[in-house]
Amino acid sequence: MAGREYSFKQKIIETPHDVTVRDMSVGIDGIAYISISVPSLEVSGQSSIDGYFKAGYYPSSKGRPAHLGISLKVDDKRHEGMTLSLEATAVLQKWYEKAYADIKRRFKSIVDRVVDDELPVIFSLAGDDFPKFTPSLQIEDEDLKHESYKVLKHAIVRFFKLHGAERYAKVARADDYLVESIPPPPVSDDRLPPTAFDIEHERDLYDIYGTGPGSVFSFKMKLSDILNPGLKQLLEREEN
Repeated sequence: MAGREYSFKQKIIETPHDVTVRDMSVGIDGIAYISISVPSLEVSGQSSIDGYFKAGYYPSSKGRPAHLGISLKVDDKRHEGMTLSLEATAVLQKWYEKAYADIKRRFKSIVDRVVDDELPVIFSLAGDDFPKFTPSLQIEDEDLKHESYKVLKHAIVRFFKLHGAERYAKVARADDYLVESIPPPPVSDDRLPPTAFDIEHERDLYDIYGTGPGSVFSFKMKLSDILNPGLKQLLEREEN
């Protein structure tokens, strides 16, 4: 949404003020933020860039006015929140729907890449006292780069559905599905699953984790190689 800008008059405590909004961003969870400027008022927000402040955007429901979570100082009194006019709501609602549809499309594209084994799962050692291998993804999309866990949960469910085993796709067990076949550290290459690749050893971390030379600190695996063994056991158990 960068580069789009919309200006309108907004009544705040019975007085119309000039308001300009731009750069709406929406996360995969549906939470939205816009950059907002109200030159005639003191505005409190997350940050200021050229007089613009970040504000939470709460979409309208059934034609009701939308709401902005922002703090404004009006006549030396703090005013929390701004309920938009229906005209402004209609414009920003279109922005929101377009941005949300776009982030969901990009999210699905990343999930598809994981399920298709194009984007491998990265297991990295984490934790000082009780280190363990934690799964993540190298996501290039700046808006989704920190959503590895959500992507992996959706990918696991999709994988089970594709293999006719949707009944086992329990999102609450996402971590278990990914790490149940991964041995706890310290571990050497020969103890990793044979389908692991891009194995890395970090000598600088030996002292931190109390491990010796040859210990693995990160590796990658395809989602199908992680989930297939467990899925096979579940299906075989059904047959017996």
